[in-house]
Amino acid sequence: MDYVGTVKELRAIASAMASGNRSDEALGAVYDSLMELSYKLQDAATDGPSITNNNGGVKIKYTFDNATFSDLHKETFGFRPDSAAQQIWDCSSDDDKQEWWDGMCFEIKTEDV
Repeated sequence: MDYVGTVKELRAIASAMASGNRSDEALGAVYDSLMELSYKLQDAATDGPSITNNNGGVKIKYTFDNATFSDLHKETFGFRPDSAAQQIWDCSSDDDKQEWWDGMCFEIKTEDV
């Protein structure tokens, strides 16, 4: 993983913004770069890509498992989800489930550090 390249990219964007280019486009570029960096860091911490680049776009690779959600929740928080949390999970979109799943995996990984 090329953290140095990402940091240089962020610094170049920040320099462009500091020189007076504070357009919405520049702010959007900063946001996109920060999001990409956060995904890279999350991928490194969770042993695999949750986000992959697909022909210039972002495509979600779903790795969550409905059948083991309760187990992962218990591993992460020390207790199984209550009925409200389970209902939220059941009604969530696949994108939201993946975000929740990745967050729990990240918590478990960072506990060991």
